[in-house]
Amino acid sequence: MSRNSFRFWKGMALIQAGEFGGSRAMVGHWSRSMASWIFFMAPKS
Repeated sequence: MSRNSFRFWKGMALIQAGEFGGSRAMVGHWSRSMASWIFFMAPKS
């Protein structure tokens, strides 16, 4: 869980630092990070 959270926050930090050129790439990366975060944080039935 902690590793996945780290990857999520790392992705957010990279976006803030402007590592990606172009809003489309930034939004795409953020969307994947958020989707992964929601998936891992969601209770597993």
